[in-house]
Amino acid sequence: MREIANKVLEFYPNHIESLSNLSITYLLTGEFDKGIESLLKAEKINPKDYIVLGNIAQGYKMKGNKKKAVEYYKKAVKFDYLRVNFKTIYYENKICNNLCYCSVSLYKLYQHT
Repeated sequence: MREIANKVLEFYPNHIESLSNLSITYLLTGEFDKGIESLLKAEKINPKDYIVLGNIAQGYKMKGNKKKAVEYYKKAVKFDYLRVNFKTIYYENKICNNLCYCSVSLYKLYQHT
């Protein structure tokens, strides 16, 4: 997946999905700083992308930075909530699953601080 993401990014350096995929390969191998770096670049391209924001939160959580994780989970929930208000019921249900995941993650982080 890293190879494919890097190849796409050669031609489309602002391709958010490839930046996100690249970050996941780093996060899964414990290279948290590299993973977060790719995601922060994606955030600069689209600061309201709740998936990117949620992944940044997860990266910081995995790295052990609870303060930054909570900051980004809150951003993810905020923009996820805004999207829900403008979508159909079917799509809202899909979004709510992400919203619930972010809310549960926030709750767990607060519980352990």
